[in-house]
Amino acid sequence: MSDRWKQIQAALLKGASAGLAEDALYAFVVEHCPAASREKIVRNALALITNPDIDDRHILDALYALVIMYRVGLPQNA
Repeated sequence: MSDRWKQIQAALLKGASAGLAEDALYAFVVEHCPAASREKIVRNALALITNPDIDDRHILDALYALVIMYRVGLPQNA
């Protein structure tokens, strides 16, 4: 796994652990990894969801919300 993927996943976990979800979590990740595209952020969130080491329900809920928001429909301002 590349360093960029690790940085994005670390930012996702840090933001989700802080209680951020959806737009706030996405903005947090973009702030910490400005070069990360929407696609990379969503793919990393999906990878984290399937990680068996992550068992905190609040983190998983935040990641699910982010993935659903950007996979099912884009926000109005994007």
